[in-house]
Formats: sequence, C-alpha cells, structure tokens
Amino acid sequence: MPDEWAAVNESLQRLKTLCNEQKLEEALKLVKELDNSLRAQLQLSGWQQDEHLRTIVIDAYETLSQLSEKLTTKKKEVASELKNSISNKKKINAYKSL
Repeated sequence: MPDEWAAVNESLQRLKTLCNEQKLEEALKLVKELDNSLRAQLQLSGWQQDEHLRTIVIDAYETLSQLSEKLTTKKKEVASELKNSISNKKKINAYKSL
C-alpha cells in the first residue's frame, strides 16, 4: 500500500478513536480533512485500474460514511440534551421566583 493510502487508513483509525471518545468537534474536522485527502489521492492515483486500491477507497468511504453518520446522530443527541437541560433550568428558575 502506498504511503499516502497508509496515511488515509491511519486517519480513519484516529477518527474511529475520536468517535468512541466522543470528541465530536475534533472528529468532524478530521472527517473534512479525510474527505479532502481522499479526493486528492483519487485524482493522483490510478485507483480505477488497481483492484487493491479500489478496495481501499471503497472501504475508506464506507467507514467515513458510517462514522460521519454516527457523529451526526451523536451531535443531535447532545443538542437535544442541552436543549432539555436549558429548558429544565428555566423551569427551576421560574419555580424559584414564585
């Protein structure tokens, strides 16, 4: 595997770790970097002619898609929890003022 593709694979592993550790902002930045990196590699390499590289590209994009979906879901959950927390705090303050 060329060094560039090894770097992409390493970044995917780092992204999985960030997702598992719920470091959402850092993970989202890495998703963008990975997408740009993959696009650049696809333009430079003859990936269509090389079965091994095609497999790497497909796996990379499938992994990226799954992790991106997981991040989006988690971000929505966090936003919902924050909204509920703010709402509850407002209710508590309203009760205190009675």
